[in-house]
Amino acid sequence: MHNKYPHIFEPITVRRMTVKNRIVMMPMGSNYGGSDGEMSLEHINYYEQRAKGGTGLIIVENASIDTPQGSNGTTQITIDKVGSEALWMVLNDFRSVTSQMSEEARAPFDDTLIQDMAARGMNVIACAALLSMGMVDRATTFAENCGGGGGHARGGWGRKPDEDEQAWLRRCLAASRQMLRPQQ
Repeated sequence: MHNKYPHIFEPITVRRMTVKNRIVMMPMGSNYGGSDGEMSLEHINYYEQRAKGGTGLIIVENASIDTPQGSNGTTQITIDKVGSEALWMVLNDFRSVTSQMSEEARAPFDDTLIQDMAARGMNVIACAALLSMGMVDRATTFAENCGGGGGHARGGWGRKPDEDEQAWLRRCLAASRQMLRPQQ
């Protein structure tokens, strides 16, 4: 193959983008998108494995721009949900404002969800997502690798039969925050 395609493993530059080789992964539906249209950890792992395998350029799968009408299913990623972008803007603003406050003025925010989200939002969400998918061992390892004490979700963890989706996700978020706290 190397003789037939002598440049396949050489870098190529197109405009301002240089790709390490000429192996391209075309867009393929993985069906790993979360129920809310967000990328899941399985989704991220899916693309990470292809990148580690040596693919020079990965073109991600189709994304809905008009959910639910424009969606091809419940596991498709979406880019029309501006709420998540607004959340990150609020957290960034909170981080910026509180960093300029005195310690006394910041005290009322100690140990609050907004403080945890501003400090380590993606970790809190990733750990909560693992818990919501029933991946307690993986969530514990993730929390420990992020410097947290882990644990606190063990022993009978799972969604209660009478628990609605919102209550379940709140509980996952609360457990995630606890798991990510440094061990004392």
